Amino acid sequence: MSYSIFEKDEHFSVEDHYTAGNSSNESNTRPSDIFLKKKLVGLKPSILQLNREKRKATLKFSGDNKDILQSTLSSSKNINLSGGLFVSREYENKYVKFGARMRCDLVNRMKDVTLAWHESVSSTSDKNVELSSVENHKIAPKADGPGNSSNENSSSPFDIFLKKKVMRLKPSFLELNREKKKAAKGFSGIVIRPGMVLLKNYLSINNQVMIVNKCRQLGLGEGGFYQPGFQDGGLLHLKMMCLGKNWDCQTRRYGEIRPIDGSVPPRIPVEFSQLVEKAIKESKSLVATNSNETKGGDEIPLLLPDICVVNFYTSTAKLGLHQDKGESKKSHRKGLPIVSFSIGDSAEFLYGDQKDVDKADTLILESGDVLIFGERSRNVFHGVRSIRKDTAPKALLQETNLQPGRLNLTFRQY
Repeated sequence: MSYSIFEKDEHFSVEDHYTAGNSSNESNTRPSDIFLKKKLVGLKPSILQLNREKRKATLKFSGDNKDILQSTLSSSKNINLSGGLFVSREYENKYVKFGARMRCDLVNRMKDVTLAWHESVSSTSDKNVELSSVENHKIAPKADGPGNSSNENSSSPFDIFLKKKVMRLKPSFLELNREKKKAAKGFSGIVIRPGMVLLKNYLSINNQVMIVNKCRQLGLGEGGFYQPGFQDGGLLHLKMMCLGKNWDCQTRRYGEIRPIDGSVPPRIPVEFSQLVEKAIKESKSLVATNSNETKGGDEIPLLLPDICVVNFYTSTAKLGLHQDKGESKKSHRKGLPIVSFSIGDSAEFLYGDQKDVDKADTLILESGDVLIFGERSRNVFHGVRSIRKDTAPKALLQETNLQPGRLNLTFRQY
């Protein structure tokens, strides 16, 4: 005889194992426990109940019952036959012989179910994690993908016009008279320093409107306006478009295509080149008339521009002090000038012989001004400190839908 692994229980019955732990409130996410969670202290069974259970326990098993029990036991895998399958000598002669056997069998079967459930959950969990990881990898967008960049999308050109037509207030009679008088006076020329000439109000309103419309048309096409950047990831505080040749801010060299998108820079419009030629002639005449020196380095050389860098400065944009040294050595040796057109809001222009803002001089460049610097001023440091808001001519804004800011065109010869 073997001995039971259970302690003697005076209140044990077969019905207890089919009712205990089967409450509808039990969680379905973990195996049910066939034992009561707490030991209950109940009343002793009556004599009638005991007699009924004694008669039930003394019944012989039929062949079918034994087959059922045997098939039940054999269907359970990983059962430890040495634990709980036999009952003690005491229980063998008592009414609970069948119940004890069933109890032992049920306990072992529940152990197997519990282990199998844990293995299934673990396996399923691992598969779920693996599948989840794969799905996340497929779904998660790349950080540098379209639409995920914090910067402006470089694939769509910047429009220098406002997106919606703005109903501007008509300029007052006083403002119109002031602008008419300024236009009637024509331009005035100033020699700033040897090789640097400022032509104030040189571009008429009609010319400014033509330049703005042309730049807008070119800026929306191939090689149009974009925001350039440096190798370290820094971005310029302006929008740029190159005509003739592309200026690469990273390599600081000119090229035939723009590396970021492979676009070819548009050609310089003929109207722009004609205005540059006239401005150079006016500056040469001005230098010859106003300078005590008619020979040497003060004379402005002729320029046949094949490059134009068009920058649009928004109201908060600026440009640090720098030198324009990307052109060929021949161009620098001849002192071929830079010709700059200013259109829109006014700008605080800095220039000097040193890269020091505190030591730089300041010019206010207004819409229609043309600045020329070559010869001894060819390598002058220059930049833009700030843009003066709401200073663009009212007539220009009436004829165009130009955004607040400054449009600047600088012509060079490579």
